[in-house]
Amino acid sequence: MPDPAWYGADAAWFVPFERDAFRLFGRRLRVEYAWEVLRHANPCAVALSCGSWIGVGFGAPRVEAVPRRRYHLDGVDVVGRVERVPVVIEFRPQRYFPGGGVRDGRDFPVVYAGEMQDSPHRYEDGALCLYYPDDPAEQRWTADKNLAELIVLVQDHLFLEDTYAETGEWLAPQAEHGFTEEAKRAA
Repeated sequence: MPDPAWYGADAAWFVPFERDAFRLFGRRLRVEYAWEVLRHANPCAVALSCGSWIGVGFGAPRVEAVPRRRYHLDGVDVVGRVERVPVVIEFRPQRYFPGGGVRDGRDFPVVYAGEMQDSPHRYEDGALCLYYPDDPAEQRWTADKNLAELIVLVQDHLFLEDTYAETGEWLAPQAEHGFTEEAKRAA
């Protein structure tokens, strides 16, 4: 189990980080702190009816507890929309990017907001792609900017998605998608 003193459980990190967001959104913003138990399957494991697993060659499956800090916002206002859009922002100790390695979870939260089928800036699981992970810190959101600024970035992103749906153009600067071969080797 990871050290329970990870940044998401440290009041010295999360109190200043979330202060402005709670002032702006009040009771519409809720926080949930939990440990998620992950089972990393053994390719040669068999699940028994009692819920236990037996490894059949390469050892038993690995169980890991990973802390999560999730913010649930009942809805953000987006220019041009009548209805507010619900938002979930999740912080993990680390974030894995396929082909791009592992990054510190503080600066790379997983953000879900509304749905859009053909957005050029969403991951396969529907999470928003808010910035290119390999951009320098001054060109992307980082945790020192706080939760309220991240929520504003989400609002802007949703507006850009709506505009893209209408015009077929992304009106803000954007990075090429995917990771360069050099970045893949360095990760």
